[in-house]
Amino acid sequence: MTIKVTDKESFYNHRREYSLLHSASGEILQGNSFDKTKDIFLFYAHLEEALLSEGTPVDAGKIIAKSGVSGVKNGTCAPHLHFEIFTTVYAVGMGLNYRCNPGTYVYFKGPNEQSQEELDLQKRTAKTRINNFYGKK
Repeated sequence: MTIKVTDKESFYNHRREYSLLHSASGEILQGNSFDKTKDIFLFYAHLEEALLSEGTPVDAGKIIAKSGVSGVKNGTCAPHLHFEIFTTVYAVGMGLNYRCNPGTYVYFKGPNEQSQEELDLQKRTAKTRINNFYGKK
């Protein structure tokens, strides 16, 4: 699912300080072609189900989809979300050029910030091998 941001100024005002967690593995803050004058798109992948139809306006906080495992035959086989922010309508296959790191706009807990209960829940969930690959159960 791809959502076009209609209020770029408000979006950019939510930028937060973010320190790279995996720079040794190639994590970056922003690609060379990420252009703040262009449209901004939020991309959500590996969804079980989209809960809106094309063209539906979305406000912050609206539930838009259910996370799933689609497209991950040999990878993470527990429900998860693949999320990207980019400035071209479809950046898949273009490397990191048009992307910015979601950590600069979205707060998430890294492994060092999670409780043992949260870490254990992730481990248990990861053991639940869900067979829903490429949209087929």
